[in-house]
Order: sequence, then C-alpha cells, then structure tokens
Amino acid sequence: MKNIKQVLNKIFGLLFVTICFATLLKSNEIKAQQFTNSGFESWNFMATMPSNWNTLSAMELNVCDISRSSVCHGGNYAIDIKPKQMSQVIATYLNVKPMPIPGVLTNAIIDLNGLMSLVTADSLNINDIRSLGNVFTNGLPITKCPTRISGYYDFEPLSSSDHYILSAIAIRQENDTTRLVVAAGMYQEDTNITRVVLPGSSPFKQFDIDMDQIIDAKPTELIFVAAILNTDTVTTNFGSLKIDDISVSYTSGLNTINKEKNNFVVYPNPSQDGDFMIKTNENVEVDIFNVLGQNVKHINSYSSEDKISLNEKGLYFLKIKDKYRTKTQKLIIR
Repeated sequence: MKNIKQVLNKIFGLLFVTICFATLLKSNEIKAQQFTNSGFESWNFMATMPSNWNTLSAMELNVCDISRSSVCHGGNYAIDIKPKQMSQVIATYLNVKPMPIPGVLTNAIIDLNGLMSLVTADSLNINDIRSLGNVFTNGLPITKCPTRISGYYDFEPLSSSDHYILSAIAIRQENDTTRLVVAAGMYQEDTNITRVVLPGSSPFKQFDIDMDQIIDAKPTELIFVAAILNTDTVTTNFGSLKIDDISVSYTSGLNTINKEKNNFVVYPNPSQDGDFMIKTNENVEVDIFNVLGQNVKHINSYSSEDKISLNEKGLYFLKIKDKYRTKTQKLIIR
C-alpha cells in the first residue's frame, strides 16, 4: 500500500510540475508576443526614432515628423507623429509629385515605393487589404490570433483637414510569395469632437482595436500601423498624434467579420457584388474609409436600406453617425 501511495504521489507530483511548466511556457509565449519597446522608452542616440519601430523613410531619412515626447501616458516618453510636406528631392527619388506625407508609425518594415505606388495609383487597389499586407512585412511574430490591441493616444488636430487612423492586421505567411490576411481591425474616433484637456489631467485616451476574423487560419505575424494625415494639399501646418503603452490581448472569442457591434446593421456583409445597405432607425451620416484611412465615399444623409455601391474589392470601414453617437463597422467587398 505504501508503495502504491508513493507511486501515486510521484504521478501527481509529475502532473503538477508538468501543468505548472506548461502554464509557465504559455505565459512566457503570450508575454513574448507583445510589441517590443511598446512604451517608447528606448530611442536611437539622436532621438529621431524609437527602437524596434519604423516609419516612412527614404535615403535613410524620415519623410514624416517623428519625435520623442515627454508628454506621455506612462514612463518617461511617448512618440509624437506628424505629417510633413514632401520635399522636391524626396519627390524626385520616389518619382511622384510633392504632396503632404502622412505621419506613420509601425512595427513592420515598410516598402515605401510599393506604398507610394498604391497611394498614387489611378485605381483604388489600396482597398485590397492583401496589397497592404505586402507593403508592411516582418511584423511581430505570433502563434495565435489576437483579439484586441490596446494603448493610449492623444490626437491634437490643427484643422478639420487633420485625420488619424489606428489599425492592426494579423498575417499568415504561407510561403515566400503568399501572405494571407487572417484578421484586421481599426480604431478611429470622431475627429469632429473638440479636444478638451482639464488642468492637471492627462490628454491621453485609451484606444481598443477589436480584431475581426476574415479567414479561418493561424497567423504568423501582427502588424500595427498608426497614421495621421492631412487632406489639404498645400498646407504646411499639421496636427499631431501621440501614442504610448501599446499591448496585445489574446483572449478567446475572436469577432467574425459580420458580427454586429451596434444598432446599425450593414448587410450583406461580406458583399459579393459591391452593393450593400445599412438598416437604421433614422437618417444617418456615412463616411467610408479604405484601409489607409482615406475617405472614399461620403453620404451626408443616408436613408435606411438605400443601396450603396463600391466598385473595388477589399476591406472598408464605415463610420456611421446619428445625433447621439458615432459607430464604426467593418465591411468586406469580394
């Protein structure tokens, strides 16, 4: 009997150690699947770029404004992002006309020439999120799909022409040439809201990017992109976007792309022919954005179940506004 008890104790002991070890491995795995330098505390010696993050650059120079800000949510620093008017030298290098360059922050490597080709193309191929997945590469290695990317931001516009977008894409690298978009999400609060910062309070607000599943597959990398842009092509005065303390959540219950999160019902979603409708209780204002945050369609007063048409395939974000609230809904055109 004593031998049996000893054997059972050893078995239970081994099981306990195994469970603890597996739990520790899982915890370390999830911990490892977080953005490096997510609080933007570590910078290069000139304080022009935080470690482990990238921006738009040409000839080893930033083409947008990136700076270290002591106004932050936590720690000592945040990152401050601003658009910048393109110089003639950079325009010649990229073979494009001078234009305001969006301020961009990402954890991925950016193919700037590929991105400019999408932005300046006559067709709206940038709406195809697969193209964007090929422009932003080598993101955060992951082994499971995140459900939410959170952090803190302070958007300080100088005019109504300043806009921002926070987005995330989970990618599966199938082979050297095939990259599949597994999930995507976006955060963009109504930019018409007046920025109010009370004395002694932090200007930072929390953002939550809820990831919506597009295909049933296991991702291999996560790409985060923060962008601020200005639609005025001649201005040289730009607003700013500060970002701090980004984290990734890996909980169960990933949203499917057609799951409704509000009272506005978009259908069919996905749309097979580019036509869709929005079911609402009253007339609403609708803005439709592509994955780069560009407004591709504006409807000042939309009546419930009127047909809307989009010609290009891809992922879109619908910002639907009534007199009480503004909600963002994802839409896929196949």
